[in-house]
Amino acid sequence: MGRTKLEIKKIEDKARRQTTFTKRRQGLYKKAGELATKCGAQVAVIAFSNAGNVFAYGHPAVNTVLRRYEAATGGGGGGSRAVREEIESKYRESVAKLEAERRVEEILGRAAAAAEGGGGRPLWSVEVEKLGVDELEKLRATMEDMKRRLAAHDGGIAAAEADSGDDRDIPAV
Repeated sequence: MGRTKLEIKKIEDKARRQTTFTKRRQGLYKKAGELATKCGAQVAVIAFSNAGNVFAYGHPAVNTVLRRYEAATGGGGGGSRAVREEIESKYRESVAKLEAERRVEEILGRAAAAAEGGGGRPLWSVEVEKLGVDELEKLRATMEDMKRRLAAHDGGIAAAEADSGDDRDIPAV
């Protein structure tokens, strides 16, 4: 009769898991050595324990096999290019967000400077009840101009955030 197939799952007990790791690691090294001896293959096995320890076996040597692998794959393996592209993509997104924030800061600075036309005070500190008709008309025109400018730049900010994937809500002006 044949062997029964054992279910492969994570061992929950830490002590049993460590013991199994040690025994299986030795068995893996033995199989790698047999493969190297019988087939003339160059073999490298690297294992990381849960504790973060590194264990390596290589025939003829781990570094020799790794150097040969790097030479055959073009230096860094297939995954490094994808990682680099992902990092570059995140960098471009961050730059786009930064530029959008700078535009907002510039707009708000210009709006505040324009609003301070009434005696050097910002619009939000003006006591509306004490203003005359001419001053109220001037204040209204300034506020409408500010609203128009903010609405125009709101579209640019929303487009930059859509490109960068930022989901922040921008309140309507």
